[in-house]
Amino acid sequence: MLQPESSLQEECLRSMEGELNSIKRFRSSGGKTLGYLCRGFPPSIAAGLGFRPVRVLQDASVESENQGGKLVRQDICPLIKVFLGGIDSGRNLFGLIDVWMGLATCDQTRRCFYALADMDNVTVHHLQLPATRSQSAAEYFSDQLRQFCCDSRDLYGFEYSAERALDYSINLWKAGNILRKATLTRQMSPIDLHWLFHLFLIGDPDGLAETLLSLLEKAEPFTPEYMIAIAGGPLALEDTWVLQAVQSKNAGVIPLHCAGLQLAPFGGLNETPVTGTIEELAGRAFRDIRCARSRPNAEMFQYINDSISDTSCDGLILKTLKFCDLWFTERERFRSSMNVPVLVLDTSYGEGEAERQRNRVDAFLETLAL
Repeated sequence: MLQPESSLQEECLRSMEGELNSIKRFRSSGGKTLGYLCRGFPPSIAAGLGFRPVRVLQDASVESENQGGKLVRQDICPLIKVFLGGIDSGRNLFGLIDVWMGLATCDQTRRCFYALADMDNVTVHHLQLPATRSQSAAEYFSDQLRQFCCDSRDLYGFEYSAERALDYSINLWKAGNILRKATLTRQMSPIDLHWLFHLFLIGDPDGLAETLLSLLEKAEPFTPEYMIAIAGGPLALEDTWVLQAVQSKNAGVIPLHCAGLQLAPFGGLNETPVTGTIEELAGRAFRDIRCARSRPNAEMFQYINDSISDTSCDGLILKTLKFCDLWFTERERFRSSMNVPVLVLDTSYGEGEAERQRNRVDAFLETLAL
């Protein structure tokens, strides 16, 4: 796991360790955890069934990437290899997941979850997220989640509770709203902010808002000279070298990727769920996706451009992972359609990757600081 470098990060680490212990107690009492990779899955539905949902974006290392690379062909994105390597090893958070939500968003994730299904003692529920932005596609997604709830009743004896799902959603919204406000103050260092978002990913929303407020009181003052937006695929907990490069130049970050502001708050800034039904939560999750894979994806470009304008960012870093055609193939459109300079990085977790790319980041930031 990433080592803390500030008092806030040390407190975040303790909170994460507390969450892991909470998960262990939950499982020892007979509960089941549900792990997922993509932001498109609505965790409130899992919570409504009685699962403890956890989005797993950790253990991004050369070791995990190499281990996962033995299970799939080599032209697979590094995050998928890390994901498979972590599950194969059972390290850290990966070893605390009972059931995986196999949400397929591309050919690479589809291969990933098929590979998982071949592993011993690994349970995967397959789910397709349609790329087409249409009412029929939204209804198809909702139908699949309804079927997942039926399967969970038959397999685990879990009955869906809209009240329980609604309570989870509201607490998630409260915690997410605090993160959004903390980001928009433009006074959080990039690495501190990154830690807070990852605590949000694994934390139980009940009481998480209070925890985040307490942690924010420990944040060291940070006054950026300029702001950088970051878009693209999700940043794993250990994937911080771009943030470090930005922070070293005394710049702040607005995280527009799917492990950043797109999470907070779930359902929109001033809009909380009302009923907690499967239809409502599935519809919200489908509607709120702002991903390059969407067809059409004009709304994603509009969201990023509007966010850059609203937060007065001076530049955009589009950070992709190697072999992720969904984001990398859009690079020219990003360069031509954004109202600020754009740097495109095609990266991995490999040895020496940060050193190879850091000069490009530094040069880009220096041009913005002039």
